[in-house]
Amino acid sequence: MKCEDIQKLLPDYLSETLDSTGNEMVVAHLASCETCRAESNDMKNLWGKLGDIPKEEPGSDSRTRFDAMLNAYSHGLSETPKNVRLIDKIDHTLSHIMPSRPIIQAAAAVIFIVLGVFSGRMIQTGKHAEEEALRLRTEMSEMRQLLTVSLMSQSSALDRLQGVTMSSQLTSTNDDIPVALIKTLNNDQNVNVRLAAVDALSRYSDVGWVRSELVTSLTRSQPPHVQISLIEMLVEMKETSAVEVFETLLENDDTMDVVKKRARKGIDNMI
Repeated sequence: MKCEDIQKLLPDYLSETLDSTGNEMVVAHLASCETCRAESNDMKNLWGKLGDIPKEEPGSDSRTRFDAMLNAYSHGLSETPKNVRLIDKIDHTLSHIMPSRPIIQAAAAVIFIVLGVFSGRMIQTGKHAEEEALRLRTEMSEMRQLLTVSLMSQSSALDRLQGVTMSSQLTSTNDDIPVALIKTLNNDQNVNVRLAAVDALSRYSDVGWVRSELVTSLTRSQPPHVQISLIEMLVEMKETSAVEVFETLLENDDTMDVVKKRARKGIDNMI
């Protein structure tokens, strides 16, 4: 088999879900191909590092930092033109008080959101105060979405994976998030990031254009395990427009047997 075919089998090989015939072919190829062996080792190391991503905890001075930022904003209301968005001011402030690592920035953003809600309760009562608190929470939510999209475009696979994971934790989103997830699904060089994007997109199963994009993604060049994940998702969604794509996969000689098996089962479940 060609190196390209072997590399598509690596995730299943490393997760020990490959059938005996495929497993023997991979083992034999890795023994004679240094390039694929290196790719296998890199993927194995990446999977191992996923469990080592540190859980960021708020520092003792997080509240102090947030209060300083909020005071600066309140003071600036009387001096700054109304058309200057809070998100711009927060972005400038964060560039000085937050560390530069994207993952830590994302974690800090979560802290600020929580503190924002808490601080909103402490602001004096009154219609104007309530409006300001609501606007602050809205802008914080927008900032977190921007950070999520930014992470998904980073050069590090771990950062991109973190961005995909964060997208599933957002309580409200705009179209920028599913658009970024679809782009990741179709173009990311890392198979694990693509698989995570499939899972993250499941929350948009009731959005028509997202369902159409998922069907289109299945027609693109995708690793076998990504194809299987897409097939299972589309079957669960009862997306009948995907049946034609399933049939195309069955007719394609290059489609792996395990993918054909899932496609055939998917057709049976939707007809």
